[in-house]
Amino acid sequence: MDRIPRFTHYSGFAGVGAFAAAFKHLGGDCGGGFEWCPKATAVFERLNPGVRLQGDFRSLLVQDLPACDIYDGGAPCQSYSVAGCKAGRDRRGDLMFEQLAYLRHHQPMVGVFEQVSNFALFEGGGLLRQFIAEVESAGYLATHQVLEAKHYDACQHRERLVVVAVRLDVRRSCGGFTFPAPVTGLRPAKSVLSPLFKYEGKRFAAGEFEACDPVHYDSGLIKVGSVSPHMRGCTVWSDEGLLPTQK
Repeated sequence: MDRIPRFTHYSGFAGVGAFAAAFKHLGGDCGGGFEWCPKATAVFERLNPGVRLQGDFRSLLVQDLPACDIYDGGAPCQSYSVAGCKAGRDRRGDLMFEQLAYLRHHQPMVGVFEQVSNFALFEGGGLLRQFIAEVESAGYLATHQVLEAKHYDACQHRERLVVVAVRLDVRRSCGGFTFPAPVTGLRPAKSVLSPLFKYEGKRFAAGEFEACDPVHYDSGLIKVGSVSPHMRGCTVWSDEGLLPTQK
């Protein structure tokens, strides 16, 4: 007998499938999604046999997309990240808002949205308030929080804004949403990196590395040096600590 999924989801800006992997672990089935990058699409489809992603969101008709129980969207972050252009709602940044057309048309029970934490700080929090207002005008109650990946058994210092939108009738039937409590234990990067048998990144000659006394940060990162040209982005981190990312 075929397995009956506990729920279905549709992945917007699907990437390589982080949301899909989490939902699969919970018994969900991916009903499709869209992703602009062909290489990311290839990885997603390899990890999710039978699922075929569509391409650029702006080339799609929302009414033609499949309905689902949960919509998940990890819209591009470059316009909001401290490491990006910080342009706010430029053409790329506006995709964060444009994806809400899926909620308005298909009315999934839940929408889950992820963005860099810096999104919440734009215009003194005005962009986040605008996003929440548009979510709620579609018939949802939204709850948001900046989550730190290291508090959820990940070996990375990664703060991300998560917005969970629950359709009003679902909330009346099931109650409100509450984010899970964080855990305090830290998983070092070596727990993931050590088993790797193949390194595909750039290799640096030993002479390009400058060591320093280990610097332990409150975030869980441990700096041990840098590589030439010893600028931003050239820091070397110990695998005894966490992996870094940008806000």
